Amino acid sequence: MPNANKQKGDRWELSLVHLIKEWFPDVARRKAGWAQDMGDLSGIPNLCVECKDTAPSAIGSSMDKALVSWENTKQQYMVMFQKRRGKPVEDGYAVMPISNWLELYKRVTELEGKIEIDT
Repeated sequence: MPNANKQKGDRWELSLVHLIKEWFPDVARRKAGWAQDMGDLSGIPNLCVECKDTAPSAIGSSMDKALVSWENTKQQYMVMFQKRRGKPVEDGYAVMPISNWLELYKRVTELEGKIEIDT
């Protein structure tokens, strides 16, 4: 008998891949079942990605698992994409530790000073 929660997670991951491919054509789902979790998506440079289609009340335990994946990948940044019930994929949440967000935002602001950005 198929696992309904796994199928739900698989659909969320596939939806994210379709959304993200426009910006990162190499994005793909990772194969499940590895002894060392490396996140759910690959193909985005310097980023560990976890995808969760769980109840909002599970965000803490979901983030704990995402942090283990991040440690395993040794990537510079990490994000956990959390599905929102009844909302389009692009309205899901991107969750990350505040310390990692600060590093990312600092890097973005440094780059803004070096390149011309259309607003």
